[in-house]
Amino acid sequence: MSAKQIIKKLLRESVAVAGRILPHADAGEPRILCYHGVRDNPPDEWSVTPEQFRRQMEIVTKTRHPVSLMEIVNWVRGGPTPPKGAVAVTFDDGFLDVYERAAPIMADLKIPGTAFICSDLADQKEASADASFVAGGPFMTWDQIRELHQAGWTIGSHALNHPPLSSLDPEDSRRQIQESRKSIEHNLGTPCETIAYPYGTPGTVSDREGLLSEEAGYLAAFMNTNGLPKPQEKPFFLPRTKVLGSDSAFVFHSSLSGAMDLWRLVENRG
Repeated sequence: MSAKQIIKKLLRESVAVAGRILPHADAGEPRILCYHGVRDNPPDEWSVTPEQFRRQMEIVTKTRHPVSLMEIVNWVRGGPTPPKGAVAVTFDDGFLDVYERAAPIMADLKIPGTAFICSDLADQKEASADASFVAGGPFMTWDQIRELHQAGWTIGSHALNHPPLSSLDPEDSRRQIQESRKSIEHNLGTPCETIAYPYGTPGTVSDREGLLSEEAGYLAAFMNTNGLPKPQEKPFFLPRTKVLGSDSAFVFHSSLSGAMDLWRLVENRG
C-alpha cells in the first residue's frame, strides 16, 4: 500500500469515527453500494478480495435487506417504498472478475446484482478505453454479460469507453450516453434503463450529463459519491456508497449505517 493510500485509509477511518459521533442518516433508509473489482491480488484500492467481499455480503444479508437496484430506482421515481434496510449492490466498469468471483458469491447468498458496463470494452474488440482510464484487469465478454443478465442481474451503461464526460464537447458526451444504451439493448435484447457516469465525481460530471441521460431515455443515473438516494422527479444524480479495498470492517459497517456519508465532503472537493 502506497503512502497516499495509507493516508486515505486513515482518513476514512477518522471520518467513520466522526460520522458515528455526529447525527447521521437513519440506517433503515435505502442505500446503494458501489464496487469495482473482486480479485485475489487487488491492483489498486478500487478492488476487494473475494474473502473480503464475501464477509461484506454476509454482513449485508445479516443486517440489511438486499434488493435489486431497480427496486430503489422505482421508489425514487414515486413507486413503492423498499423494505427497511434495503441495500442494492452495484459494480462499475464490467470487469471479468465480477462474473468469475463476485457473481458466484452473490448467487450463493441470494443477493441481486447490477453491472454497469462500458459497452465498447466488452470483448475488448470494438475500441480501447479512454486515455484517462487505467483498467485493473480484463473485461467481460458479451456472452458473460448476457449470462449475468439471464441470471437476474441488472445491466446498465457506464458509457462507451469510460471518459470523464464533462470534459467532452456536448456531441461527444451525448454519443457516449446514447450509443452505449443502444449497444447494450442490441446485445441483450432488453431495455437499458440506468447509467452510472464514469468516475462519477463532481469534477467529471456536469448538469449537462443529467439532461443528456434523460434525453437518451434512461430512468436514472448514478454518481460515485457517498449518500442516500431520495425520491425525486428527475433522478439523474443519485449517490452511491463506495467500498474500497482498504476499508476495514469498521468502515464498511459505518458505510451501511450512514456514518461514512461525511466522506462526501472529501469527494465534493474533486
